[in-house]
Amino acid sequence: MSGPTPPDDAGAANPWQRLDDLYADRPPWEIGRPQRVFLDLARSGAVRGRVLDVGCGTGEHVLMCAALGLDATGVDLAASALRAAEDKARRRGLSARFLHHDARGVADLGERFDTVLDSGLFHILDPEDRTAFASGLRAVLRPGGRYFMLCFSDREPLTPGARGPHRLTRDDITAAFAGALRIDSIEPATIEIVSDPAGIRAWSVAMTADAVPTGTLAGARVATRLPAQDLDRARRFYSERLGLEPVDERPGGLLYRCAGAEFVLFRSMGASPGTFTQMALTVDDIESVVSELKRRGVVFEEVDAPGFRTKDGIAEIEGNYPSKGARGERGAWFRDSEGNMLGIGEPVA
Repeated sequence: MSGPTPPDDAGAANPWQRLDDLYADRPPWEIGRPQRVFLDLARSGAVRGRVLDVGCGTGEHVLMCAALGLDATGVDLAASALRAAEDKARRRGLSARFLHHDARGVADLGERFDTVLDSGLFHILDPEDRTAFASGLRAVLRPGGRYFMLCFSDREPLTPGARGPHRLTRDDITAAFAGALRIDSIEPATIEIVSDPAGIRAWSVAMTADAVPTGTLAGARVATRLPAQDLDRARRFYSERLGLEPVDERPGGLLYRCAGAEFVLFRSMGASPGTFTQMALTVDDIESVVSELKRRGVVFEEVDAPGFRTKDGIAEIEGNYPSKGARGERGAWFRDSEGNMLGIGEPVA
């Protein structure tokens, strides 16, 4: 199971910043063997091919797959858990791969898998991260690939004052994966823990990545293209003002990646009108981001129109997409050195 357990109240600190602390002592999900749900799946032959465990922790499910002769990879952000996983693999004489990687950006791995296992990762994701995570899974799963997930259910009671994973309803799961993966089953299950023999009331979820119909764009990845009359000038702006560096380049083009998505600056004789948002980026704390970008010299748009007004460069916007689990959004806009209008948004729960 992956590490952080975000608070039930949305205003608490970011749990992703304290992952290694959770492994200073034995965490409750560290039962010393795979969860029974995943053992049963493996014994049935449902776990096959190349396997990816998202939020692998100390690697029990990765090593379960390796023991079956499968090509198994685990990703996690807790370095101490990964070291423990590698030590287990050496002691057991098993070959497996463990990567320090944010599971929210699995598409950045640039690999394809037949099976993805998730024991306790999805339920720690905030609502605004879930749809992007689902899209990332679709990108790494081969057609016909399976995603098996074990998560807290809404049947597990909240402990007053306790910090813990989101309690998910069937509708939460269905909404997050709509259009990305086909849900085969959502069944009541138990997450086994060392601190309570009764375990945690959970959902065992099975999904399939359907083949994309030939000739359609349903399985295509979206990438933004931004024109630049002066590519060197644009490169300096994105580096010095935004703190972004290209991950690749070719004559007339610069490729950037942010949290699993990509955009390109390309040399163009045409100029952008800058009258509409050409690219938007979602952040967790818009005030901090706007403050830092202003410090770097970015100038934000100020708007004062009926029903739409910015204050210190930030606007409060009513309404949001239901799948994002937010009632609104805070937004800010600025132009880059080439006149392209860029937006920053923070969902408001």
